[in-house]
Amino acid sequence: MNDPIFILGAHKSGTSLLRSLFDGHEKLFAIPVETHLAKYLGWWTKYPLKAQEPAHKITVKKFVDHTTGWINECNNTDDRYSDNCSKNIFNLLSFKTELAKLSDVIDERKYIEMYFSAIYASITSLQLSTDVRVVEKSVENCEHALRLKKLFPSSKFIHIIRNPYSNLVTLRKYMQKLAPSYPHLDKLIKSIRDSFYYAQNNRELIKDYMIIRYEDLVVDTEA
Repeated sequence: MNDPIFILGAHKSGTSLLRSLFDGHEKLFAIPVETHLAKYLGWWTKYPLKAQEPAHKITVKKFVDHTTGWINECNNTDDRYSDNCSKNIFNLLSFKTELAKLSDVIDERKYIEMYFSAIYASITSLQLSTDVRVVEKSVENCEHALRLKKLFPSSKFIHIIRNPYSNLVTLRKYMQKLAPSYPHLDKLIKSIRDSFYYAQNNRELIKDYMIIRYEDLVVDTEA
């Protein structure tokens, strides 16, 4: 598998829009849902809206069970506020069949490659070709960019940022739709701040790290 293209950014900053634009390219496969690699590989994550403690040991069985459960959940969701309509787009049998190729002794790169290949097979009923490059976006990946770059040396990163005020207003409205109450703003504000923090740090440390503004994307989409 070719090294992926990772889309990074906070909730409601334009990551889903950017992913959808890439989806129209014949040489790219944009995974239509967030894969949450950090969650299923047990990486310590502090991103306020997806925070988790590190897992001591990830087994093949745990990884397969958890990712299969997530894909099944996406397949059955009726959430109209989701970043993408994923209901009934995955063939769960094809997904499980592909993941069954995992062995007991593998590295994190292999986990990710097989996870992406399984998603591709479950949607297209085909094997992932070396001519096709995967595009993946998960909001918590900002803080794991260095780790992903180590696993995939030729990977590319595109980090999208948005006017913080607009980002916060949109995120607050989204959270209100999920629960009929006024959301606490602390985690929302910190998640946007984290995105800007990692955008600056990652660009200084990673060669192939591009930062774009949401406002520029919607004004001049083609560029």
